[in-house]
Amino acid sequence: MQAFLDLLPYIPPTDVALFCGLLGLFLGSFYNVCSDRYLSGESILWPPSHCTACNAKLSPLELIPLVSWLVLRGRCRHCGAVIGWRYPLMELASGFFAALVGYRFGASTACLIGLVFTGLFLVLSAIDLQAFLLPDKMTFPGAILAVPAAVYGLGHEWTETLLGGVVGVTLFWLLALYYRWRTGKDGLGFGDVKLMAVLGFLCGLAYLPMILLIAGTTALLGFAVLCVKRGGTAGVTGVMMPFGPFLCLGGWVSLVYGETLLNWWIQWLVG
Repeated sequence: MQAFLDLLPYIPPTDVALFCGLLGLFLGSFYNVCSDRYLSGESILWPPSHCTACNAKLSPLELIPLVSWLVLRGRCRHCGAVIGWRYPLMELASGFFAALVGYRFGASTACLIGLVFTGLFLVLSAIDLQAFLLPDKMTFPGAILAVPAAVYGLGHEWTETLLGGVVGVTLFWLLALYYRWRTGKDGLGFGDVKLMAVLGFLCGLAYLPMILLIAGTTALLGFAVLCVKRGGTAGVTGVMMPFGPFLCLGGWVSLVYGETLLNWWIQWLVG
């Protein structure tokens, strides 16, 4: 066993990326189950995978990521119900992000941590996009796991890790309270506050600005696209847009490429 562990650092990053990418495709199917069944109240363990329209049990061949959806042309083999685009997109996104994690970290503890939190971010994003909800059942365990993962798995300092979570939560909590006080409405959900605990603990204090910059920029781009599709800002008046997926993206980029981006930014500043 020790001999196998000693060989892990010598596995080429491309091989790790390929393995993680293929694994990510199958995990993406599981993430679809997690998000759907959380919203429906079903257990993720039982019943087995089935069509949500006719409840027919899916065969192993129907569970092959991407391929089964393409072969079936996006429809259930039993009843012909449409299988939405979000299912293959989740599988594709999971495979893509997992491959990037594998290439960035290689066969290491950091790679395992990256895969775990990539999955958490994808499931949280899927739920938030559908229900404007970031479940406590996922954010609280994620925040607890993020502390030892950052310190023992990623090599962060305890102070940096704890301050990242505390400052991130405090900042978003104050923003949420301020918005409610000014408008009488909830603009920034408290689920986002709890998500910031996960991101702050995992990435650390130094990366909070990067997380917020990426999240804010991509959210503005998303809003701009929505405006174009609806014919201007008047078309999106009163339309809600969840912020959780953008925070998850900012956290993922900071986790996987934060050090590279921060070093590039510092070098650019100092000339």
